[in-house]
Amino acid sequence: MIQQLVGIVLSLLVASMTQDVGEIDQFQEAVSYFEAAVANSEAWKSGDVIAKTSQTCDGTRELPTGEISGNFYQKTSHERTAFNYAEGLSVTYRHNIEELVDFDLGGINETKTSWSALLIDQKNDRYSLIYSGNGRRVSKEKGKLSQPAAKPLLKFGLDYRGLWRVGDAPVDSFQTSKKIVAAVSGRSPDAFSVSHKKSKTLVAFRSKVRGPGFPATTTTTFDSRTLAPIALKAKYSALRQEHTVLDWSLRWREIDGVLVPSFFQRERQNAKISFGTKVASGLLQSDSKFHWFSLNADVDSSIFDLSRISSVEDILKFTDPVATGAKSIAIDTPHENLAK
Repeated sequence: MIQQLVGIVLSLLVASMTQDVGEIDQFQEAVSYFEAAVANSEAWKSGDVIAKTSQTCDGTRELPTGEISGNFYQKTSHERTAFNYAEGLSVTYRHNIEELVDFDLGGINETKTSWSALLIDQKNDRYSLIYSGNGRRVSKEKGKLSQPAAKPLLKFGLDYRGLWRVGDAPVDSFQTSKKIVAAVSGRSPDAFSVSHKKSKTLVAFRSKVRGPGFPATTTTTFDSRTLAPIALKAKYSALRQEHTVLDWSLRWREIDGVLVPSFFQRERQNAKISFGTKVASGLLQSDSKFHWFSLNADVDSSIFDLSRISSVEDILKFTDPVATGAKSIAIDTPHENLAK
């Protein structure tokens, strides 16, 4: 697969090394990189992966007195996702630990823990959700995916195929990434600029929308050898100054000729995180480590059977890195030094 994707832009890369920049069809080269990334994602047919994500949002500030005001949010997630896209099946098991330190209230530490499992069956237009939070009893819900009531519940699911472009992994991320690529491909060639730095290709795209909150320029960095997107930075201009609103980097590994993420790191400015009745607002930083059990191989059908889930312990069997053999992402008890 990687060799096939490289063939998409190989001739353009050769041209970039032998011709002046002005002679290169930068538009076609840029589009080829985006299309290669989509083609790689489309090569994911089935798989099983667990991810550990650590996230912080720093809304603190130092007062003239030297005291700290505001709050600090931290979250650790273990998320197991199995999928068989040919059959329209995906399931996500999730264990979250969230903490908020409120320095305006003397550094009071509040903790929330939640567990969930969401099955999506697109062929049969159904979903099944199991959820428990802060020691409450396990709740179960089933319904049709096509019903409006299902939409807010999809936040419990994951799809990493669009992570490279969306910067997150909601269940609709892949379709969103394809729409973005289609829209980008329809823009005029002067909206792009392409530059090469050793083994990297930087594709800058200038948006038609201007103003705070809207990125004026989004630069995606690709690995010129594998065509994999490895970084993205979105900026907007205000008062003649550039402000970075989103900055992420992504590392990949190859499984049988197909690329999958192994590490993802992200920063977002002016993020807002809800925590009960409170809101943490500030710089959001997160990193995710991935352990792949399989890709494009048979997935044990029992992982899609939520009828066996009746307790929090049943969910933890899927999300615990040690119990599942994903020791590379195992961590100690999180956040123990958060308030220190």
